Amino acid sequence: MIARAMSTQTPASTVFPLQMAKKNARWRGEIALSSFARLGELLAANGPVAVDLRFTLTDGGICQVVGSARVNARFECQSCLELVPGEVVVTIDFRVVGSEQQAHETAHSAEPFLLEGDVVSVAELIEDDLLLSLPTRGCDPSAPCPNRPGYRYAAPDEGDRSKTETTNPFAVLSQLKQRDD
Repeated sequence: MIARAMSTQTPASTVFPLQMAKKNARWRGEIALSSFARLGELLAANGPVAVDLRFTLTDGGICQVVGSARVNARFECQSCLELVPGEVVVTIDFRVVGSEQQAHETAHSAEPFLLEGDVVSVAELIEDDLLLSLPTRGCDPSAPCPNRPGYRYAAPDEGDRSKTETTNPFAVLSQLKQRDD
């Protein structure tokens, strides 16, 4: 997966990855969930997303971004479809590249992030990683979902089963053929 960035965020939540990598800079802060285009639709946050990123250069001169992001939120459990509280924690490690060719060259060793321009919002940098870290089941995965609706299947009545007469679906055709003769 190659992420693309086209930033429209406020200056406080934007970064210049290559410049920051040259300085071994760090970005720490909190970002409102509303700043995330796709993540905001899936979560009901109890607070902002806490982010800690370090920008460095690899031996090959490519911008490397490592760090973490954390958010306490309520999300829909895929088993019971209820909103359940939980914490999403993600470890971030990818390379910021400037072209499709660099992205393909980098993809075998690290996750590429294709940056078009010099600046990008922190929300865009980390949103894909947060989305991929969302649990599919919000309830305790080691136990049955406590909110899952119970299923009840009607027990077959043995008395009715013996009285049930099976009908031949071709019986009508047989009757039509007899009329034609």
